[in-house]
Amino acid sequence: GLCHQDMCPLVDGCGNKIGELNARGGYHQSCDLRNWADGISLSAFNLLRYAEMGVPRWDDGELEEELRWGIDYFCRISSGSNYVYDSQFVPIGWGPRRYYARPAALGAQANVVMLFSRAARFFAKKDPAYAERLLDRARKIFVQMEENPFFGKAQPSGELPLPGGSQPWERFYRFNYRTTALGFSQRGGAALELFRTTGEARYAELARQYGGEALRRAK
Repeated sequence: GLCHQDMCPLVDGCGNKIGELNARGGYHQSCDLRNWADGISLSAFNLLRYAEMGVPRWDDGELEEELRWGIDYFCRISSGSNYVYDSQFVPIGWGPRRYYARPAALGAQANVVMLFSRAARFFAKKDPAYAERLLDRARKIFVQMEENPFFGKAQPSGELPLPGGSQPWERFYRFNYRTTALGFSQRGGAALELFRTTGEARYAELARQYGGEALRRAK
């Protein structure tokens, strides 16, 4: 059934409300309302990969409808600044959702770029205008990944201290910045999907370059 229909507070680093965000859509994460952009984007990506395999016999347009429901959520939470807003909010459970007026981790941005880019290919003939909007958003988020100073150094996750059971994520997020092995692999994956969709050589060169940098740092 319908869920995630509410307008959500957009807050600054001190937790003060500075606006509202239309965060309709998307899927649950761990039976709560966090909708974490990094993991949930992969869920939508996997659904997209399944749809690419061919229309199942039971489908009556519902698969594309589900894809749009998941994808449009990421369009909404990246509409204000051309990056995906951070949603690492607590408490765990059915508490209120709120979003931070700062980017989610680099990996979340990369996952959403890959999702938008691949979805643009999927919808290119079905809905060209929608596909073009997704590709335009993917390009803009990728520029943020490349140029925004936020992604140039380690950033703490949303609210600290993190709730019980999620402390290990703090160590994970420390490595979500441009010049780590993880950062290069994330940017390389995003560039590769953009190349597959656009055919533009500059994205292929970035994917090759970042893949090599990731391998060198992983030795």
